[in-house]
Amino acid sequence: MRIDIQEKILIVGCGKAEDASLIEAIRNEPTWDVIDQCETYFLTLQHVLYHRPHMVIIDLTLSHSNPFQLAAIIMAVSHRTRLLFLCDNPTDDQVSKILSIKAHGLICRNKKPDAVVAEIRIVSTGGISYDQTILMRLIIGSDGIRLGDVIPQQG
Repeated sequence: MRIDIQEKILIVGCGKAEDASLIEAIRNEPTWDVIDQCETYFLTLQHVLYHRPHMVIIDLTLSHSNPFQLAAIIMAVSHRTRLLFLCDNPTDDQVSKILSIKAHGLICRNKKPDAVVAEIRIVSTGGISYDQTILMRLIIGSDGIRLGDVIPQQG
């Protein structure tokens, strides 16, 4: 008898109406078990401590909590949990903070749900996934990874 193990995923935020199709696509992924979609700091930490999810997806537009502080605590209490941020248009400051906490990815939600799910799958299977415009600016040095200057557009 074969038992398929689903990876537990916790979604923090993503409560906007336009996120509904993305959330549905994530919930329909057969290898994932979405524990909850929560909005509060307390409930998020409660789920992390109880369920020890494989991955936590945090919406950068989270209104009730500081997403970076929340992420740092998640990483401290559940160091095997993979951490992924979802955003609209990240600022350089946000990207730098995400890199400093060593998150496993930053995905822009301006793509079709299937494309976002494909990027989430990369993180779920052990990879990292950052938007292409961010990857082109990363500088890897002896002091870690940081965000470089804006690449001038060729025209």
